[in-house]
Amino acid sequence: MKFKTVPEKPPKNLTGKTIVTPKGKIRPGNRVPLKKATLEEMEERIDFCLKLLIRGATKMEIHKAMADKYGLHYLTTDIIYVKRAKKLRQERANISTGELRDFVITNLLDVAKVGKDAQRVSACSELIDIGGFRAPRRTELTGAEGGPLVTSNQDIVIVWPHEGVENNGNGSTKKNGESKEASRHPPEVAPDAG
Repeated sequence: MKFKTVPEKPPKNLTGKTIVTPKGKIRPGNRVPLKKATLEEMEERIDFCLKLLIRGATKMEIHKAMADKYGLHYLTTDIIYVKRAKKLRQERANISTGELRDFVITNLLDVAKVGKDAQRVSACSELIDIGGFRAPRRTELTGAEGGPLVTSNQDIVIVWPHEGVENNGNGSTKKNGESKEASRHPPEVAPDAG
């Protein structure tokens, strides 16, 4: 069987100062030089992320694409690039949240009026949810024919069989010929007669 050899990590910069190397600056607490993205690189990454968002890519797809293309960690992708791409998308759409809500409601009303049966039902359901007209759902447990639940208290006895233990049938047990009661209590000592 062959084992992979894991390359050793370079030591952390614990000096508290930035170390300058031919490959770049190693900041305190880092192991390798980290290169900050230039403004052009950031704009390119944001545009790439925006295209993925417009295409309808999932969060995982965006993480994978950004990691494959730019070598970015998923947290960096979320905190910096996805957040800025979403803001840019709303700015480019040139529409406020209120206008977007009105647009969605208008389209749902059109579908509810002239759509096919399944589309109409779905649109009406969406409109009810948006308007807050759906009554809160409540679940109640009842007994037979809507009556109260019948409850009772019962004692449950669980018997675990052990090796060398016999059940006498009256609740007491014997272990290796000795009763459980006898093994629990030490024998009584008779007082000295003399």
